[in-house]
Amino acid sequence: MWLEISQRLRARWHYVSFFFLAEWPLAVAAFGVVLTFLTSGPTILSFALLLTVLSVTTTLISFSREIHGAVIRRSRFEFVKMSLPVADLKARYRNSMVRWVEVPHRGTFLVDDASSAILRERPVTLRLGERPYRLPRELKAFAPQAFRISSKGSIVFNGELMAMASDISLDGAAGGHPVATVRVTRYFDSLCSNELCTYKIIHTDTGDETNLYEREVCDPRTRTLRGFSESRLSNHIGVSTLAITTDECVVVCVQSRNNLPSKVLYAPSGSGTIPPSDCKSGDSLQDLLVRAMERELAEETGISGPDIQRTRVLGCGRWIERGAKPEYFGVTYLAISSRDIEDRRVKVSERLYTGSIRAFPVNLKTLKRNLLAGASVVNPSCPADFRYSGSVPLLVGLRFAALDFDQDG
Repeated sequence: MWLEISQRLRARWHYVSFFFLAEWPLAVAAFGVVLTFLTSGPTILSFALLLTVLSVTTTLISFSREIHGAVIRRSRFEFVKMSLPVADLKARYRNSMVRWVEVPHRGTFLVDDASSAILRERPVTLRLGERPYRLPRELKAFAPQAFRISSKGSIVFNGELMAMASDISLDGAAGGHPVATVRVTRYFDSLCSNELCTYKIIHTDTGDETNLYEREVCDPRTRTLRGFSESRLSNHIGVSTLAITTDECVVVCVQSRNNLPSKVLYAPSGSGTIPPSDCKSGDSLQDLLVRAMERELAEETGISGPDIQRTRVLGCGRWIERGAKPEYFGVTYLAISSRDIEDRRVKVSERLYTGSIRAFPVNLKTLKRNLLAGASVVNPSCPADFRYSGSVPLLVGLRFAALDFDQDG
């Protein structure tokens, strides 16, 4: 109980800090009010008293004007949910090395086959961008009001995260070796950029409309997705791993109502984001991803150390409804059975977002055969619980694990 209260208070403090940073004149005015009262002690000089009264009055008027301005700024935009033209986007990639995973009523995912193959076959040199991500001025205008819209009432924290600053590419200067650049961002920056791309934003005074999907997600010339080096969105990295037991069961977590992207759905065994603390000097991109995946797995299920045989990065892609943000997937082969999972309990620190842990038997060989025959991952060989209640990362991760099954299974 006390842990949840402290988490809620911390989340509220993060929001207040973010709001005052966006509305810095209001913060300055508030500081002026406090300072004025602190320095206006009792005095016997009438002239000094008069100056003090004038100072306090002026400061309070300024403060009230800033509050009024902040209220107006927080209500000058209207956010209207819209459907994305996914069919048009798919048509642009008809002859490209991509695959599509469409999960009814939950989302659309572009699987990048070329980058996925590189991740499985060659170490990718990791470069750290010198400058952290900053919201562009146009997006900052939406920030105070946008946060409430995109957070959907969930309890969220403004922690530092790693984001993609470039696509995986072959560096000619390094003999054609694959490289990728990451940089630091913050979660609230993603809420005010990537997570707004399914909304049409209307200025209530002028009627001007802003469509971030068309303006920021897609390249206006090719109508395909912008590369990460060209994108002005936050693009924080998501990681997911599916833990497979010795008796071929897949471990999943039930997400709570506080989880923003996959409320009350089954999610991968370990899924989340990458804090800067996961980055180590000399890491390849795969090293970073495996470390983040296994950390998330340990935090959400308690599975770690001798319970794990190995974790393998399988591929990547982009979640269209979340501003085409990057997602990476892996599989973790366990040294324990599904019976051992029954004794596991969600860590106290994770109960705000994770409800329970379960293990489902999955025939990966049959699922692979159906996938190679052209079936969607949402087919009868996929467990019914996953088909009807699986999150987008769970189903995309299951597709990767099934296609890789014979190689490692």
